[in-house]
Amino acid sequence: MYTLEDLGLLCAESEEILFGRSSKPCRISYFSLNRERILEYASGSKEKEPLSEASSVYENLPEEVWAR
Repeated sequence: MYTLEDLGLLCAESEEILFGRSSKPCRISYFSLNRERILEYASGSKEKEPLSEASSVYENLPEEVWAR
């Protein structure tokens, strides 16, 4: 879910309420989807973000590294 939040596809919120006679705290989580942003990604109209330097390390490795 963190990745979806980072991409702006999902918004997560929570609140704490007191529950029952003992007034024990209870956390309620809410999730909402960003429909417009999801449709952008689904249609492919959204430009892909450039890869980070850390993830591009794997692109430069020779094929022998991946063989077992």
